[in-house]
Amino acid sequence: MVERYIVRSIPRLNTFFGGGIPKESMVHLYGPFQSGKTLLVYQLLYELVYQGLGNALYIDTEASFRSNFSDTVGRRFEERFGKGVRLCDVKLSRSVLMRGGKKLGVSEFKRELAAILDDLGILYDIEDLSDAVRLFTRKVDLVSDERGKKIIYLLDGVDLALALKILDIEAEVGRKGEKTEVKIKGLSDPVTSPLAKFIRKYRVSFLVIDSMGMLVKGLAVSLSDLPARAVVTNLIIGSLIRLASIYGLVVIATNHESRNPTGKGFHSFYGGNAFGYGFKYSLYLSKLGKGLRRLVAERSPILPEYSEYIDLKIGEDGFYEVESVDKDTG
Repeated sequence: MVERYIVRSIPRLNTFFGGGIPKESMVHLYGPFQSGKTLLVYQLLYELVYQGLGNALYIDTEASFRSNFSDTVGRRFEERFGKGVRLCDVKLSRSVLMRGGKKLGVSEFKRELAAILDDLGILYDIEDLSDAVRLFTRKVDLVSDERGKKIIYLLDGVDLALALKILDIEAEVGRKGEKTEVKIKGLSDPVTSPLAKFIRKYRVSFLVIDSMGMLVKGLAVSLSDLPARAVVTNLIIGSLIRLASIYGLVVIATNHESRNPTGKGFHSFYGGNAFGYGFKYSLYLSKLGKGLRRLVAERSPILPEYSEYIDLKIGEDGFYEVESVDKDTG
């Protein structure tokens, strides 16, 4: 029988998932700017972690969670759900892989490289040395000073290059002539990746990427660039699916809404078919005005498309269900 996590603060949300959020699930949440995607995800994480159902890892690609949500919103969630959930930073520990599998820390490698250059009589400055070290720094580990229960771990400022690195995907993404190309140098089993090691060591049950769209937003968007964007997105999502399956994770990825430039009401999301195939649950959070939102189940293995929706109101301490309101409210 599939184990499910019950959401008590938004009871009808459990209907979307057939009785609660199942383990080994991929959930895609998208919507327009400032619709409340991050607030909703943080609320779900806080509630589930508070229940002692496992720790969470929050990967912030927009470098905004710490400054906008961690303090004030965290205190309000403490009042609403209860105290005890800790927010702990995740740090990057970089190393250089030597012959024979030995790893040297960056500082140690930098000293040894400087000694070699000095012996050879090669002139250099600190910036040159630092740039050279970065070229050799291929391995990275995720670590935190805190371990235990009821913890939301935060890894912020993650860009595309780091996302690939923590999944142990060795690839270069860059412009070549008139288009973006992806050069894949090596693919390891995600189970041996730095991210997987962190999941095991710190007992992570819930993984959030906020937002997936930001990872590829910096890439060019002409027709000739779309294949590269699709390749990168599929590499990342494929690894996340594997991790969700192996470790029984709930993976939640937020995404930005992409509107039709003709203004004909069409809305979609960054990533295209990669998201459509990779995420079994897709939820759209739309604005209704005056602090009101509508959460629509756009895709679910157990529901017809667009068959379920929940109207929500944003309070000082998160989202609450409200009776159905007219779409044109506000």
